[in-house]
Amino acid sequence: MKKCEKCFGALATRVVEGMEVCDSCAFSLENIQCFKCQLYLPKAELVLWRGNWYCPFCINDIRMEESKAEEHKELKEPELGEGAPHSSPIRVARKRGIRLGKEALANFFAKVFSKIARIFEKKEKE
Repeated sequence: MKKCEKCFGALATRVVEGMEVCDSCAFSLENIQCFKCQLYLPKAELVLWRGNWYCPFCINDIRMEESKAEEHKELKEPELGEGAPHSSPIRVARKRGIRLGKEALANFFAKVFSKIARIFEKKEKE
């Protein structure tokens, strides 16, 4: 009557990976939980992807979601220019990789608004 080598509680009834374990510990050694759907599946069916174990169906779902998000982002995010009517100063700054603190933000807005004022002056002269 040996005790389980993993939980040290129940009687060992099975040998898994060279260890004498009880039935509940044998289940946890033979099966792994999918990170997304939380189903327990045999190790052979799961794939280690981006640091977590996933079943093939969940990996497929994640890849489809990512491709849809990329397509949506490409359609939604047009090129931003300083004079474009749909571009806000914050979006232009982020596109350029500028980090905006309070003073930097104030300076950036001053520059952008002065350029916008020049554009309107040119349009009024025409």
